[in-house]
Amino acid sequence: MKREFKILSKNSFSFKEYRLVPIREEDKYIIMKWRNEQIFHLRQKTPLQKEDQDEYFKSTIAPLFDQLKPNQILFSFLKNLLTSFQNQYLN
Repeated sequence: MKREFKILSKNSFSFKEYRLVPIREEDKYIIMKWRNEQIFHLRQKTPLQKEDQDEYFKSTIAPLFDQLKPNQILFSFLKNLLTSFQNQYLN
């Protein structure tokens, strides 16, 4: 599902093989995996579970797209149509 931030007049940015797009639903478990691997540095007490990540995206991330003044705007950084996280963890 393609999402866009209402506050932005442009939601996708490209330069050569790189793209910035609003954070994508399909990246949430890759982000979770990365966060769990950095648990000490991120001061998490326990590893995130899929249910935690689903709830966070539903209750915290999804509402940001419709807000006129969101407190954060999150992007997925893509290279050759793969996120930088996918490049690191799937290759």
